Amino acid sequence: MKKVLLAVFLFIIVATAAATPIVVKSITSDSRQLQMRNQYVNASLYRDVIYVECIYNIQNNGLATTANISIPYFKLSFSNRYLFNLADLNKVDVWVNRYKIPRNNMALNPEFRNLVTNRKVKELEKYEQKNKPMLTWQINFEPQESIQITIRYAFALNQTSSQSLAYYSLGSTWQKRIEESVITYSLKNLSKELVSKTSTGFNYLPASRSYVWTKQNYKPSDKSALSIHFDVYKRVEAKVKDNNSYYLNDKKISAKKANSMHKKEVAYYTQENKIIKLYSRTFVINKFLKNVEERYPELKNEFKDKNQEIVLFVDRKAYRGSKAYIQLEQLKLSDIQNIKTTRADTYLEINITLGKHQSFKI
Repeated sequence: MKKVLLAVFLFIIVATAAATPIVVKSITSDSRQLQMRNQYVNASLYRDVIYVECIYNIQNNGLATTANISIPYFKLSFSNRYLFNLADLNKVDVWVNRYKIPRNNMALNPEFRNLVTNRKVKELEKYEQKNKPMLTWQINFEPQESIQITIRYAFALNQTSSQSLAYYSLGSTWQKRIEESVITYSLKNLSKELVSKTSTGFNYLPASRSYVWTKQNYKPSDKSALSIHFDVYKRVEAKVKDNNSYYLNDKKISAKKANSMHKKEVAYYTQENKIIKLYSRTFVINKFLKNVEERYPELKNEFKDKNQEIVLFVDRKAYRGSKAYIQLEQLKLSDIQNIKTTRADTYLEINITLGKHQSFKI
């Protein structure tokens, strides 16, 4: 089965407003004897979510000290562009030298909590501009000790066309220069043609389908961002051969009909020689619901919008995009032990546990 749907037919996209930019900021410190020697940031870009991992190597260049390390305030969710949901802090995971910091060991800044609780929108924007702390935890450093801090975030994307991710490296709170920075934006289920712009200095590596920015021995500006802009539903021109035969949900359709379909209508497609078979999201979802309705009749209430984005977990293995719909269609009721759904900001998460003694063909 070919994986590039754009080579088969065109998508007609309705223009939408630009999404609120996703911003990630580096950690800060209240100790002037700590140096951020290296930072390695890897962002995995999907159509519906962005996963970000930040690794910082911190060096104590002085005597033993206790330092407050902080994550500055930036938005973690975009269901409301102005307000912050404190529950979103549970999406942040922090490790120090492979030890995961429990959430109750990280302090929420009192000023930040007050602004969020009382919905002080303008004050919160000023707080963000000044890079003030959101979460803080203490680390004890021995003389000349080096430690590694790893932070992971997940951002669900708005259902709009234009998206952007900006990373701010806050150098003013650290001693000396950063010896090396590597910022990587990896395209997962996005094609290179969907990227409209990146900051100066990024190089595209075809083998890894990544944009990479590197720099050594420098002091970053707190106001300089390393960004990437992409269009999730950008129209990409592709030629459709007139002698192809098209089928939608196993019924023959014209090439014109195939070309007029919106990307969000299509679950997946197959192609064999000149026969192209398209399957709609509604078709696959209805087939799945009918298959499991004997034991899970209430599931139909979760799929009122059958064109919504879904993220599928089968025994904790994640599937997105067309792969999620293919797996749903292949599932048999006898293989399923449990189904649980969770509604996120912009997608429906489906968790399926298979039977203890059953196997599932991947």
